[in-house]
Amino acid sequence: MGHAMRKISLLCPTRGRPDRAANLLSSVMATQTQDNELLFCLQEDDPMLKHYTPEVKRRAIMSQPKTTSHYWNLLAEKSQGEILMLLGDDVTCKTPGWDKRFNEVYDQYPDGIFNIKFLDGRNKAGRPLPQAPNELPAPHPVISRRWYEALGYFTYPGLRHYCVDDWIDTIAKTLGRSINLYDVEFTHLKQYQADDDVKNTMRRERWTEVDQETFRRCQRHLNTDIELLRSLMSSH
Repeated sequence: MGHAMRKISLLCPTRGRPDRAANLLSSVMATQTQDNELLFCLQEDDPMLKHYTPEVKRRAIMSQPKTTSHYWNLLAEKSQGEILMLLGDDVTCKTPGWDKRFNEVYDQYPDGIFNIKFLDGRNKAGRPLPQAPNELPAPHPVISRRWYEALGYFTYPGLRHYCVDDWIDTIAKTLGRSINLYDVEFTHLKQYQADDDVKNTMRRERWTEVDQETFRRCQRHLNTDIELLRSLMSSH
C-alpha cells in the first residue's frame, strides 16, 4: 500500500574540499526520487570558504571549529527529515532510488528503531562485494528522528570523530535492528591529502586513541541508550 515517503536529512560536515561537497550534492540530486534535505556544516575559518558553490552554501550551517561529532549533532538539530543520515564529504551516491529503499526499511520497522547499512565501495579491490548474510560496515549510520530525539543526540557527544558509527551500530546490533542493504551503494573515497589540516589535527591530538578510550570507558552510557531504545520498541 503506497504512501508519501518520509524526507531524509543527509548531514555532512566539510572543510577545505569544496569540490567534494559539490560532488556529493550533485550525486544525491541525481539519484534521489523525492526532494530530500542535504545539509552541510562549514567552519568560519575554512581557508577554502569562498570557493564553495552557491548551491552548497545555501544548504550550509556555519560553526566555529569544533569536533566532527559536534558538527553532526548541530546538523541533526537543524534538520527536518524523519530519517537522518551521517555523511562525510568524500562520499558519492551511486544507487538510484536509495531514498525509497531507506523508506522501505522504516516501513518494516515503524517504531523507528534501526540503523541502515549499505555498500561503501571500498571492498572492490580484487575482492567480491559483501553479500548476505555477511555484515556490512557502518561508517555512515542511518537512523530515525525518533531514535535521535529519544537519545538527544545523533553521535555520542563524548566522542570527537571516531567510534561514533560503532556506538550506533552496537546499539542496533544488540536490539536486532542493524539492517544490511546489499543493493544500495554510497561510495566512500576515503582519500586524504598530505596537507589536510583536519587529519593533521586528528593525528596531532590523537583523536583515534582518545575516542577508542572514551568508547571503552563509557559502556554504562551505551547500555543506557540501548535500554531506552529497547523500551521504545516494546511501547510502539
